[in-house]
Amino acid sequence: MIIDFRNNGYKIEEKGIYITGTNMIANKIEKVEMETPLCLHRGCTINSEFIGAFTYFSGALFMNKALSIGRFCMINRDVVIGLANQSVQSLTSHMIFGTAECPWADTFHHLSKEERRSTHAKQRNKELKYKDTVCIGNDVWIGTGAQILLGVTIGDGSIIGAGSIVTKDIPPYCVVGGGAS
Repeated sequence: MIIDFRNNGYKIEEKGIYITGTNMIANKIEKVEMETPLCLHRGCTINSEFIGAFTYFSGALFMNKALSIGRFCMINRDVVIGLANQSVQSLTSHMIFGTAECPWADTFHHLSKEERRSTHAKQRNKELKYKDTVCIGNDVWIGTGAQILLGVTIGDGSIIGAGSIVTKDIPPYCVVGGGAS
């Protein structure tokens, strides 16, 4: 579903959902459960099965495969949630050996597109440390420009500093910042 409210925004006041600007919600999943009240500002792309009440998105956010976002969360601008990890089991990180669609991949690769996808899926399933979703607890604050990799769980009450790169689970009520938190 694409929501495009370019003028002064759109308020579903009786539902408690406040949306401004252009936002894309649930472009990769079937259903999003949103508790109200909830606020989304311009430029949010959200793929999450659940968003808790009183959560505030300040805009320009990209979220890929978040299982849930708890209540009372504050997610600032330019945050990216659900970045993929590069496999350390691969021969190379080049997209020709992955599942990426590029016009010249068939020319240089001996496997068909379907075989490449199948091989890549089998390899990813073997790597147990790479999970497919992100879970964000209740009352979590995520600073501007933070990046959160797939498979991470952020515990209740945690604070993720601006510009942080979160690569592993964050226990409840922790403050983290910097690279590879």
